[in-house]
Amino acid sequence: VAGGVAAGGGLSSGAATSGAEAIAAKVGAWRQRAFDAGVLACAAHALRAFVPLPAVLQSAASIIRTMCVAVGSEAGDDALMAHRGAAAEDGVIESLAVALVAHPHAAGLQEGAYRALCAVCSGTNADARFRKLRALDAGALEATQTTVIAHSTAIPAHQEAVRCLVALCSGLASMGKQRQHRAAEAGAVRIVVHSLLRRTGAASSRGSMAMAHRALRNLVKNLPELQELAIDEGAQTEWFQ
Repeated sequence: VAGGVAAGGGLSSGAATSGAEAIAAKVGAWRQRAFDAGVLACAAHALRAFVPLPAVLQSAASIIRTMCVAVGSEAGDDALMAHRGAAAEDGVIESLAVALVAHPHAAGLQEGAYRALCAVCSGTNADARFRKLRALDAGALEATQTTVIAHSTAIPAHQEAVRCLVALCSGLASMGKQRQHRAAEAGAVRIVVHSLLRRTGAASSRGSMAMAHRALRNLVKNLPELQELAIDEGAQTEWFQ
Protein backbone atom coordinates (compact mmCIF):
# COMPACT_ATOMS: atom_id res chain seq x y z
CA VAL A 1 0.00 0.00 0.00
CA ALA A 2 2.77 2.45 0.95
CA GLY A 3 4.49 1.78 -2.37
CA GLY A 4 1.28 2.57 -4.20
CA VAL A 5 0.87 5.85 -2.32
CA ALA A 6 4.37 6.89 -3.35
CA ALA A 7 4.00 5.77 -6.97
CA GLY A 8 2.70 7.75 -9.90
CA GLY A 9 5.73 9.77 -11.07
CA GLY A 10 7.27 9.55 -14.51
CA LEU A 11 4.04 9.31 -16.52
CA SER A 12 3.72 11.13 -19.84
CA SER A 13 1.21 13.97 -19.97
CA GLY A 14 -1.15 11.92 -22.10
CA ALA A 15 -1.23 9.00 -19.70
CA ALA A 16 -0.94 10.94 -16.43
CA THR A 17 -4.67 11.18 -15.66
CA SER A 18 -5.58 7.59 -16.45
CA GLY A 19 -2.41 6.33 -14.79
CA ALA A 20 -3.05 8.30 -11.61
CA GLU A 21 -6.65 7.11 -11.48
CA ALA A 22 -5.56 3.49 -11.90
CA ILE A 23 -2.99 3.84 -9.12
CA ALA A 24 -5.53 5.52 -6.84
CA ALA A 25 -8.05 2.72 -7.47
CA LYS A 26 -5.48 0.01 -6.68
CA VAL A 27 -4.27 1.81 -3.57
CA GLY A 28 -7.84 2.26 -2.40
CA ALA A 29 -8.55 -1.47 -2.78
CA TRP A 30 -5.31 -2.51 -1.05
CA ARG A 31 -5.87 -0.03 1.73
CA GLN A 32 -9.40 -1.23 2.34
CA ARG A 33 -8.18 -4.83 2.60
CA ALA A 34 -5.56 -3.70 5.11
CA PHE A 35 -8.15 -1.75 7.09
CA ASP A 36 -10.54 -4.72 7.16
CA ALA A 37 -7.68 -6.91 8.40
CA GLY A 38 -7.10 -4.55 11.33
CA VAL A 39 -3.85 -2.91 10.23
CA LEU A 40 -4.94 0.57 11.31
CA ALA A 41 -6.07 -0.69 14.72
CA CYS A 42 -2.74 -2.50 15.19
CA ALA A 43 -0.79 0.66 14.37
CA ALA A 44 -2.92 2.65 16.80
CA HIS A 45 -2.21 0.05 19.49
CA ALA A 46 1.52 0.23 18.76
CA LEU A 47 1.47 3.99 19.33
CA ARG A 48 -0.03 3.47 22.77
CA ALA A 49 2.01 0.43 23.79
CA PHE A 50 5.53 1.34 22.63
CA VAL A 51 5.96 4.99 23.62
CA PRO A 52 9.60 4.45 24.76
CA LEU A 53 10.59 3.08 21.32
CA PRO A 54 10.81 5.83 18.68
CA ALA A 55 11.55 3.41 15.83
CA VAL A 56 8.32 1.50 16.50
CA LEU A 57 6.37 4.75 16.80
CA GLN A 58 7.80 5.98 13.50
CA SER A 59 6.73 2.78 11.72
CA ALA A 60 3.25 2.99 13.24
CA ALA A 61 2.93 6.64 12.16
CA SER A 62 3.93 5.70 8.61
CA ILE A 63 1.22 3.03 8.48
CA ILE A 64 -1.39 5.42 9.83
CA ARG A 65 -0.51 8.06 7.25
CA THR A 66 -0.73 5.50 4.46
CA MET A 67 -4.17 4.42 5.67
CA CYS A 68 -5.49 7.99 5.89
CA VAL A 69 -3.79 10.10 3.20
CA ALA A 70 -5.61 10.89 -0.04
CA VAL A 71 -4.22 9.59 -3.32
CA GLY A 72 -5.16 11.29 -6.58
CA SER A 73 -8.80 12.39 -6.62
CA GLU A 74 -10.00 10.41 -3.60
CA ALA A 75 -9.94 13.36 -1.12
CA GLY A 76 -13.68 13.02 -0.48
CA ASP A 77 -13.78 9.22 -0.60
CA ASP A 78 -16.18 7.74 1.99
CA ALA A 79 -13.82 4.90 2.87
CA LEU A 80 -10.98 7.32 3.45
CA MET A 81 -13.20 9.42 5.71
CA ALA A 82 -14.11 6.28 7.63
CA HIS A 83 -10.42 5.41 8.11
CA ARG A 84 -9.71 8.88 9.52
CA GLY A 85 -12.69 8.64 11.82
CA ALA A 86 -11.62 5.20 13.02
CA ALA A 87 -8.12 6.47 13.69
CA ALA A 88 -9.50 9.31 15.79
CA GLU A 89 -11.75 6.92 17.72
CA ASP A 90 -8.70 4.75 18.45
CA GLY A 91 -6.97 7.74 20.05
CA VAL A 92 -4.40 8.16 17.28
CA ILE A 93 -4.48 11.97 17.48
CA GLU A 94 -3.60 12.01 21.16
CA SER A 95 -1.07 9.17 20.76
CA LEU A 96 0.77 11.01 17.98
CA ALA A 97 0.94 14.13 20.17
CA VAL A 98 2.38 12.03 23.01
CA ALA A 99 4.98 10.55 20.65
CA LEU A 100 6.01 14.00 19.44
CA VAL A 101 6.48 15.28 22.98
CA ALA A 102 8.23 12.10 24.20
CA HIS A 103 10.93 12.14 21.48
CA PRO A 104 11.60 15.76 20.43
CA HIS A 105 15.04 14.95 18.98
CA ALA A 106 14.05 11.86 16.96
CA ALA A 107 13.92 13.60 13.57
CA GLY A 108 12.48 10.66 11.63
CA LEU A 109 9.70 10.10 14.13
CA GLN A 110 8.93 13.81 14.26
CA GLU A 111 8.60 14.02 10.49
CA GLY A 112 6.47 10.88 10.27
CA ALA A 113 4.21 11.78 13.20
CA TYR A 114 3.38 15.22 11.79
CA ARG A 115 2.64 13.73 8.38
CA ALA A 116 0.36 11.15 9.99
CA LEU A 117 -1.37 13.80 12.08
CA CYS A 118 -2.04 15.88 8.98
CA ALA A 119 -3.47 12.85 7.19
CA VAL A 120 -5.80 11.89 10.05
CA CYS A 121 -7.03 15.48 10.43
CA SER A 122 -7.47 16.14 6.71
CA GLY A 123 -10.86 17.10 5.31
CA THR A 124 -13.26 20.02 5.27
CA ASN A 125 -16.41 18.66 6.93
CA ALA A 126 -17.48 19.06 10.56
CA ASP A 127 -15.78 15.82 11.62
CA ALA A 128 -12.47 16.97 10.13
CA ARG A 129 -12.70 20.34 11.86
CA PHE A 130 -13.36 18.56 15.16
CA ARG A 131 -10.28 16.38 14.62
CA LYS A 132 -8.18 19.50 14.02
CA LEU A 133 -9.37 21.00 17.30
CA ARG A 134 -8.62 17.72 19.06
CA ALA A 135 -5.10 17.81 17.70
CA LEU A 136 -4.55 21.36 18.88
CA ASP A 137 -5.94 20.53 22.32
CA ALA A 138 -3.93 17.30 22.54
CA GLY A 139 -0.63 19.18 22.46
CA ALA A 140 0.14 19.72 18.77
CA LEU A 141 0.67 23.44 19.44
CA GLU A 142 3.31 22.85 22.09
CA ALA A 143 4.90 19.99 20.13
CA THR A 144 5.32 22.23 17.09
CA GLN A 145 7.21 24.85 19.08
CA THR A 146 9.50 22.20 20.55
CA THR A 147 10.23 20.74 17.12
CA VAL A 148 10.98 24.11 15.55
CA ILE A 149 13.44 24.89 18.35
CA ALA A 150 15.07 21.44 18.31
CA HIS A 151 15.53 21.14 14.54
CA SER A 152 16.95 23.57 11.99
CA THR A 153 14.91 24.90 9.08
CA ALA A 154 16.78 22.58 6.71
CA ILE A 155 15.53 19.45 8.45
CA PRO A 156 12.28 17.84 7.19
CA ALA A 157 11.03 17.51 10.78
CA HIS A 158 10.99 21.31 11.08
CA GLN A 159 9.25 21.71 7.73
CA GLU A 160 6.62 19.09 8.53
CA ALA A 161 5.93 20.68 11.93
CA VAL A 162 5.26 24.06 10.32
CA ARG A 163 3.18 22.49 7.53
CA CYS A 164 1.09 20.57 10.06
CA LEU A 165 0.50 23.65 12.23
CA VAL A 166 -0.59 25.63 9.18
CA ALA A 167 -2.89 22.83 8.02
CA LEU A 168 -4.53 22.48 11.44
CA CYS A 169 -5.11 26.20 11.94
CA SER A 170 -6.11 27.09 8.37
CA GLY A 171 -8.96 24.58 8.24
CA LEU A 172 -10.99 26.14 11.05
CA ALA A 173 -13.71 28.79 10.93
CA SER A 174 -12.95 29.76 14.52
CA MET A 175 -10.38 28.59 17.05
CA GLY A 176 -11.89 30.34 20.07
CA LYS A 177 -10.14 33.06 22.08
CA GLN A 178 -8.75 30.76 24.75
CA ARG A 179 -7.22 28.48 22.15
CA GLN A 180 -5.86 31.48 20.23
CA HIS A 181 -4.06 32.76 23.33
CA ARG A 182 -2.70 29.32 24.09
CA ALA A 183 -1.47 29.03 20.52
CA ALA A 184 0.29 32.40 20.81
CA GLU A 185 1.94 31.34 24.07
CA ALA A 186 3.16 28.19 22.30
CA GLY A 187 4.80 30.31 19.60
CA ALA A 188 2.30 29.52 16.82
CA VAL A 189 1.94 33.13 15.66
CA ARG A 190 5.71 33.57 15.40
CA ILE A 191 6.12 30.23 13.59
CA VAL A 192 3.46 31.00 10.96
CA VAL A 193 4.66 34.57 10.39
CA HIS A 194 8.24 33.41 9.90
CA SER A 195 6.97 30.70 7.55
CA LEU A 196 5.22 33.36 5.46
CA LEU A 197 8.30 35.57 5.46
CA ARG A 198 10.40 32.67 4.17
CA ARG A 199 7.84 31.84 1.50
CA THR A 200 7.54 35.43 0.23
CA GLY A 201 9.55 35.71 -2.97
CA ALA A 202 10.39 32.01 -2.89
CA ALA A 203 9.11 29.26 -5.17
CA SER A 204 6.11 28.48 -2.99
CA SER A 205 2.79 27.36 -4.42
CA ARG A 206 -0.14 29.74 -4.24
CA GLY A 207 -2.06 27.06 -2.35
CA SER A 208 0.53 26.75 0.42
CA MET A 209 0.73 30.55 0.76
CA ALA A 210 -3.06 30.81 0.99
CA MET A 211 -3.15 28.14 3.71
CA ALA A 212 -0.49 29.97 5.73
CA HIS A 213 -2.42 33.24 5.43
CA ARG A 214 -5.63 31.55 6.58
CA ALA A 215 -3.81 30.01 9.52
CA LEU A 216 -2.46 33.40 10.60
CA ARG A 217 -5.89 35.05 10.26
CA ASN A 218 -7.43 32.34 12.45
CA LEU A 219 -4.66 32.69 15.04
CA VAL A 220 -5.12 36.46 15.48
CA LYS A 221 -8.80 36.84 14.55
CA ASN A 222 -10.59 39.63 16.52
CA LEU A 223 -7.69 39.93 18.98
CA PRO A 224 -5.72 43.19 18.47
CA GLU A 225 -3.02 42.13 20.94
CA LEU A 226 -2.22 39.04 18.88
CA GLN A 227 -2.27 41.07 15.68
CA GLU A 228 0.29 43.39 17.27
CA LEU A 229 2.37 40.35 18.21
CA ALA A 230 2.28 39.17 14.60
CA ILE A 231 3.30 42.63 13.34
CA ASP A 232 6.21 42.67 15.81
CA GLU A 233 7.34 39.37 14.28
CA GLY A 234 7.27 40.90 10.78
CA ALA A 235 3.69 40.37 9.56
CA GLN A 236 2.03 42.85 7.24
CA THR A 237 -1.40 44.21 8.21
CA GLU A 238 -2.96 43.06 4.92
CA TRP A 239 -2.20 39.48 5.92
CA PHE A 240 -5.02 39.70 8.48
CA GLN A 241 -7.64 40.65 5.89
